[in-house]
Amino acid sequence: VQFGPGAAQTADTFASLGAGLRYRNPFEPGLAFVAGLSASQRSHANDREYNIATLDGSAGLVKTVGNDTWSLTAQANGMTLGGHSYRSALGATGQWQRNLNTREQVTGYLQYSDLRYGSFQGADQSIRDAHRWVAGAAYARVFENGLIAYAGGFLGGLDLLLGGQQA
Repeated sequence: VQFGPGAAQTADTFASLGAGLRYRNPFEPGLAFVAGLSASQRSHANDREYNIATLDGSAGLVKTVGNDTWSLTAQANGMTLGGHSYRSALGATGQWQRNLNTREQVTGYLQYSDLRYGSFQGADQSIRDAHRWVAGAAYARVFENGLIAYAGGFLGGLDLLLGGQQA
């Protein structure tokens, strides 16, 4: 990798801390309310403009009928960089999971996020605002010796809003 003429190597130490809570309240057979909250912080000793903090929250419903589990969850995320709002996201995820037997399962999901960027180092980043869509599917199997096989794939799209005007 070649760096530009003004690039200089730097070194710094950092510390990271993260925590999370998950809650599940089954309010009738096969139907539960779920929620979660997590936070993380990475702080640098000297290069504080690279300090990162995140806060994530989600809430939704999970319905199980036989071997099928359906979930619909609303999500919110916030990220700061160097103490300034860097990105926020609001969205939703829908997922279906089927247990084929005690060792195999398949799943499919759809996810939507509305991404909003703040300013970074004095520059307006709203040109990066976007709607993001992802669809995916996966298969998992646990073998008798304890090994796990997993295969999955996804497709996604990003619609840039270009500073408030959709592209």
